[in-house]
Amino acid sequence: MKVLCAFLVIAVVVCIAAAGPLDDNKIEIFSGVAIEKDASGEEKLKVNFEPGELKEAARTFEEARGKIKKYAPLLAGIGVKVVAVVGLLFGALTLLVTKALVVAKLAFLAATALGVHKYFSGEGFNSISKNSAFPTAPQQWTSPSAQAASYPYARSVNAQDANDLAYKAQIPS
Repeated sequence: MKVLCAFLVIAVVVCIAAAGPLDDNKIEIFSGVAIEKDASGEEKLKVNFEPGELKEAARTFEEARGKIKKYAPLLAGIGVKVVAVVGLLFGALTLLVTKALVVAKLAFLAATALGVHKYFSGEGFNSISKNSAFPTAPQQWTSPSAQAASYPYARSVNAQDANDLAYKAQIPS
């Protein structure tokens, strides 16, 4: 462990010595670009390029322009399709909203017509239970044997005789 710590200390000292003395007047950001302080204390950005680097940068920009020219129709086609689809979606949304508005207005008109009819028919608005659409008399059940002869497969016997025959055991003697 002591050997490892000593090795690390020696490595740090060697790295600091190789970097050179620390200069507060110059801070190098990366290769070729540095911030320097002049005599008045003002900071200036200093950029140094090698002659070959400028030619390479120009060639890179030319290649990029060529690729833009190559892919511009493809990107324009995608853009046109996206704009068309967005336009169709907004058109469909407009259609749905318009339909909902028309249906709501028709429902309002129908409800208004029913309300005016009920009000002017003399019943008023408070007579909800006196609605003429519902029967006021209780429903009565009629036995199917009363209409036995009215359908094509009816029995030819009297309905009362058939009833007496079916419930003979319950008839008091």
